Amino acid sequence: MPHLFRSYLIEQVHRAFGNRVIPKYAELLISDDLTDEDRARALEELHDLLSSQERKFQAVDREVMFACTDLTESKAVTVRINAARVISSLVLYENYVDELSTDAMLRAATTLLSDGEEDAVLAGCSIFHNLTISNEGSLSLASRMETLTQITSMINSQPLKLVSESLLDAILGILANVTRIYEGAKACAECAITVPVLTVLKKCTLYDAKTVHAATLIILNAATHDHGKRMAIRQDGVEICLRTLTKVLQAESTFQKCEPAMHNELTRCLVSAVMALSTVEEAKPRIVEFGIEPLVTCLHHKDTKIKRNAMIAINSACESPQGIAVFTDKLLAERDLVIEVFGAKCIPALLRHLQTIDEDSTVQVLDILVELCRTEDEAKEVVQCLHLLDTLAELLLNETKDIRNHVVSTFQLLREHGETYVRRIGKKLHKHGVSSGDFELIMGIEISTFESTYGC
Repeated sequence: MPHLFRSYLIEQVHRAFGNRVIPKYAELLISDDLTDEDRARALEELHDLLSSQERKFQAVDREVMFACTDLTESKAVTVRINAARVISSLVLYENYVDELSTDAMLRAATTLLSDGEEDAVLAGCSIFHNLTISNEGSLSLASRMETLTQITSMINSQPLKLVSESLLDAILGILANVTRIYEGAKACAECAITVPVLTVLKKCTLYDAKTVHAATLIILNAATHDHGKRMAIRQDGVEICLRTLTKVLQAESTFQKCEPAMHNELTRCLVSAVMALSTVEEAKPRIVEFGIEPLVTCLHHKDTKIKRNAMIAINSACESPQGIAVFTDKLLAERDLVIEVFGAKCIPALLRHLQTIDEDSTVQVLDILVELCRTEDEAKEVVQCLHLLDTLAELLLNETKDIRNHVVSTFQLLREHGETYVRRIGKKLHKHGVSSGDFELIMGIEISTFESTYGC
């Protein structure tokens, strides 16, 4: 049989054996008559045939996995590489649960990580990558700390500039998969991957978008584990993610040629990573300091997930008065967006703008307040904000018609929410001695009637 495979093209062999072609290749692989060149060719051809689950089943059933794990120890590098590629394909067989062959496969893949030929190392990495596509496979790798440490040591024990881009991309792809599950994120947090992964993001313009995406996924996934989250923050992960996000949004260098789908995915992952990190107190001031421009830009993104995650990150950072003031200032001219992002939470931050002499910002704030006062929940926050009603009453003396009209509208809308509001607003206006004309315009009754009714 070996001579047949040497003499004919794969299509001819396939036609000759039909449904028996996989079993024939399985026999061929263990034949003692094959040269290394022919065995490598047979493995390559077998790999090309394993496109369907049915053929993968046939190969697994014929114990091709065991044959290939033995062949990963061949002296011929082409045999080692092609054997690993067949294993990598068989790992994707959806019903593959044989524990014995899984252990054999993992031992072979781990051995390949130390191979002197980088192509063989990459072939070994492809096994781990395909294994960790499934949660079960990721859990299997996460439980083998020695193997995981060997994988991560290739990027954390030497400068990244000494790691080829192909190998870096392969390793990051594995780590992005395995950190997807909690156990994987926890295990990787113990393998000192944070610094090299953040270095990729820090120098993102040196790498292609796929590599940057994998690095971002690792940080995002690590943020599901408290230890990993805090490690990323301590290594300036918030700042680095935000700076990378800025470069992606501005389509700098490596991101200029991104397909729209990859550009969106990169943006989504970076915003999601910032959102995940923002729950830690240490991260909040860093988001305020470095995140205003990129996160506000994301609020205008057409992708609803990106916009939503940016809103969550901003609101998390704005749990401090400083944070909400800074972001509100940036969004002041966009009334609907301020209300959508912050709701009544922005009211204290708006007050200081009413106390300045800047007429444009005063009108913008009043425009926001008018909208907020249309619903009772927000109206309640307006009347409870210290000094806000007093400041509004004082603005009735302003000579700018637009300002006066907005103040009147604000008070009128507040009044419509019930007796409590009528009493409180009327007494505040009475205290500030507003003119009888303004009082009647706002309250809908004369001052004397209000005084007799509410005892002023």
